[in-house]
Amino acid sequence: MIKNFIKIAIRTLLRHKVNSMINIIGLMVGFSSSILIMNYVYFELSYDNFHKKGDRIYRIAGEGSMPGGKAISISASSGEIPQAVLQQVPEIEKASRVYGWDTEEVTFADKRFISETLVWVDTSFFGIFDFPFLEGNPDIALRDPFTVVLTRKTAQKFFGDTALNQMLNIDGNPYKVTGIIANIPPNSHLKSDMFASFSSVERPEYNVVKSNGISFPQYYLFREGVDPAAVKKKVIGIANNSIDERLGNYGIRMDHSLQPLHRIHLYSDFSFDTSDQGDINKVYIFIALAVFIILIAVMNFINLVTAQSDSRAREISMRKVCGATRRNIVWQFTGESVILALISFSLALVLNELLIIPLASTLDTDMSIVYWNNPWIFLSMVFFAVFTGAISGIYPALYLSRFQPVRVLKGIRHSGKDPHFLRKVLVTMQMSISVFLITSILLIQAQMGYIQQKDPGFNKENVLVFHNLTGKIRNSYKSLKGEMKNLPYVVEVTASQSVPGYDRSVQNLYNEGDDPKSGMIVYENRVQHGYIETMGLHIIKGRDFNPEMATDTGVFILNEIAVKKLGLKNPIGKKVVVWEQSGKVAGVVKDFNFRSFHHEVDPHVFTMYSHNFNRISVRIKPGAANQAVEKLSRIMQEADPFYIADYYFLDQSLERHYRKERQVNHLITSAAILAMLLSMLGLYGLATFTIRKKMKEIAIRKTLGGSPADILMLLFRDLLRWVLIGTLLAWPVAYIFISTWLENFAFRIHIGNYWWIFPAAFVIVLLISILAMLYQTLKATRTNPAEVLTYE
Repeated sequence: MIKNFIKIAIRTLLRHKVNSMINIIGLMVGFSSSILIMNYVYFELSYDNFHKKGDRIYRIAGEGSMPGGKAISISASSGEIPQAVLQQVPEIEKASRVYGWDTEEVTFADKRFISETLVWVDTSFFGIFDFPFLEGNPDIALRDPFTVVLTRKTAQKFFGDTALNQMLNIDGNPYKVTGIIANIPPNSHLKSDMFASFSSVERPEYNVVKSNGISFPQYYLFREGVDPAAVKKKVIGIANNSIDERLGNYGIRMDHSLQPLHRIHLYSDFSFDTSDQGDINKVYIFIALAVFIILIAVMNFINLVTAQSDSRAREISMRKVCGATRRNIVWQFTGESVILALISFSLALVLNELLIIPLASTLDTDMSIVYWNNPWIFLSMVFFAVFTGAISGIYPALYLSRFQPVRVLKGIRHSGKDPHFLRKVLVTMQMSISVFLITSILLIQAQMGYIQQKDPGFNKENVLVFHNLTGKIRNSYKSLKGEMKNLPYVVEVTASQSVPGYDRSVQNLYNEGDDPKSGMIVYENRVQHGYIETMGLHIIKGRDFNPEMATDTGVFILNEIAVKKLGLKNPIGKKVVVWEQSGKVAGVVKDFNFRSFHHEVDPHVFTMYSHNFNRISVRIKPGAANQAVEKLSRIMQEADPFYIADYYFLDQSLERHYRKERQVNHLITSAAILAMLLSMLGLYGLATFTIRKKMKEIAIRKTLGGSPADILMLLFRDLLRWVLIGTLLAWPVAYIFISTWLENFAFRIHIGNYWWIFPAAFVIVLLISILAMLYQTLKATRTNPAEVLTYE
């Protein structure tokens, strides 16, 4: 019987080639798109799952606040806390601090490298996390100062296959390679190339714990069987007390929390975070997109199969007359649906191989297809394909099998008021999804256009930034600056701790004479002369730092919001304190967004008391980028032959802040296009059967004098109704979705100003739907009535 079912199914598919192709292509695209999207969702949800003790690992986080400023959240705390926790909380098995995350200067023999990310960690680090050791002993690898563990790719880059026990020079100090680990998986929130012993930077003559404040991410491994809530309470209490003892006199308060390892990637939204952040909301959006696409594909299938019921009604009736039961017919048509779904699924797997690399590039991730390495996932996908085929075919099967042979053979097809109610509901849902996606796309594009055109308060164009500077470069800065400024296409040169788009120091700011506890949180950027001009900032009161005035190392420049929060009506000359540095206000700059438009403008101060800078920025004349990069790089390398010119243009770097929005935008756009293509495909097939059924009616209307325009309106009347109802359902959902999404931006559009997008989405979907049906409808209006009515 099964063999007979398969044989009949294949014959039916071949007999109805156009319908079969539409169904196969629609389901193939639906399967491929939804599987690829869910592949990415699986990748995002799999972060840090490879750690065997992951359910017992927690990361500390804190929210710092001051009376005069808003809170700042950070996934780190003071480096003194772990030792106190280990002494006072026996339920903690291990703890490790992490420090660094910068690219460090690494030299070996005559070679210099700057691309490796280096962190300093405690000896217990590899006892907490499962990063497999290929060489060395994880228990003692980082026991001694000036030891380092490398990933395999980094070890091979430096030494080839003989890295163990070799010596590296890191930031001027010799480090011994004591271990080689496997490369860090792409789904790890901890990403580094080199892990050095924390004792290397916690020495009497050089102690980063004492010289740095809240700068240390730290991880705690709970013992098995303990009550997590009780242990968290103890650790948080110790951490809060530690910060209060150290920073309480400055008015800084920290409320700590412990974050489970498995929630770090998708549930972190900190002001400062060294880890690879994801977004659970983006995952939800991707899941919704996958569901939308597969829903439209399935709706198309159901509509097309039920639409062709008239052409198979006599076949079904003859089967019943010959003894077939309703159960036999249900199995036959459900089987045809499953076979078609499996064909589409197989083609989708081939398509996925072609699309995975472009998709990974669009989403800026290293994901790969996971189901080939996991048989359970693959079997689940096969089951999903079969289930989709069965669900898609079960209604048409029940619908077709209920035909009564006597009525069908007499030419009576249906009974009841509306035999095609489900078809209309499904088409309306398709239209609703399409309107929702197009409305969302247009509003997202409007927001992204708004933030790209909005003035950030500084000039980001034509600024070339050199970073990863060597000590020799820093010491030669004055002569370098003079040589650079002599170039005809260089406008200004400066050096600074940070540039717009990058983190900077967070300090306490208050008026001199006030209680430090009354201060506010302020972002500090330690700069050199020329910074204001190089970045195109606008002085609105007072003056810039003056190279002719040596005392300017003791003055500050504030932004407007900092002046406002300090309550200074005439700020120039007033004395303020930045942490423990006292000085006068020399100037006020217009507020600017040194972070992305997701954040409000925060208090900001420029200082010149420090010469420890990380970047050299050069403003060049428009159109001189290529020659400037070549010449300026040569000047830097002449100052230090070991320096590898590492640079970026500021405007291009700032775009990284909107990478996630662009990713979601690209995917929603692609999903909307796919949804519209699938809808058009389904409507084309539906129009074929619908118009074929109305050919006699059309012929009679033409015979009685009906014009082509009248006939077109008759055929498009139902379509207009479907699109209109779908639009009314989609608009409120799209409004709620975009309103929620816009809350991620401190600077955002007002949806009311873009009211026209909502009717525009309706018109777009209507026009595309008309185009999908146009060929068949025009063909019907041009048919000679005599050809249709020959046998009447």
